Amino acid sequence: MRLLAAELLQAHTPMLPPQLGVLTLLAEKSHNLSELAEQHAVSLPTMSSTVSKLVEAGWIERQRSRQDRRVVMLALTPA
Repeated sequence: MRLLAAELLQAHTPMLPPQLGVLTLLAEKSHNLSELAEQHAVSLPTMSSTVSKLVEAGWIERQRSRQDRRVVMLALTPA
């Protein structure tokens, strides 16, 4: 975590702790918005805002679930 924080600081990439927590969870496996909100004990709108900022930054992407097209899964991008 310290190494990542140092790299983000050097790259002048502003990242808040909740965003870093989302990236950490998504590094293990993809999750949907509800799962991330539950893990962080925040509301769906709060998590949606966090996720939207990470999508805009190119860190994560939204993908439709193959099993249920109504479910949107979140996953890390190669960046």
